[in-house]
Amino acid sequence: MQSLLFTAQTMRTKIKFHFHELPADVHLQLRDSLLSHIDRFSNGPHSTVLTQLVVALVDLMAYVVAWTDPLGDLLGFFGHRTDRLKTLLEILEVFPQETESRALRISDERLSALDDQLRSHGAEIMALLQTCLTTPEYQEKTHQ
Repeated sequence: MQSLLFTAQTMRTKIKFHFHELPADVHLQLRDSLLSHIDRFSNGPHSTVLTQLVVALVDLMAYVVAWTDPLGDLLGFFGHRTDRLKTLLEILEVFPQETESRALRISDERLSALDDQLRSHGAEIMALLQTCLTTPEYQEKTHQ
């Protein structure tokens, strides 16, 4: 468990503070790898590892301009399966916290674009939250 947590924290730190060192051609591969690991840990007992991976993913969302609709992609990837819903809710919780963090080195223009993206998916997010509140299957998954 400790080695998993250390690895996830290292990934988060590397993305947050050393992202500029990565060649642009690996950005989307890193995204895919993070999504795979997040999916793997979504239903496991290692919630602290999952949280670190989620923070790393959100930081990556902030930095990778080529990822044109990260929230839409994540809503599609995580939002339609009950076993992934808790992870999506964690991403949505972390997203505004991380993008407002002064530790992220993003321009005001990029921050504005991310805010616009959150607003553009607002209705979809609200519908998802409403589903969580009213559907027993979703309530069970989000309260575990």
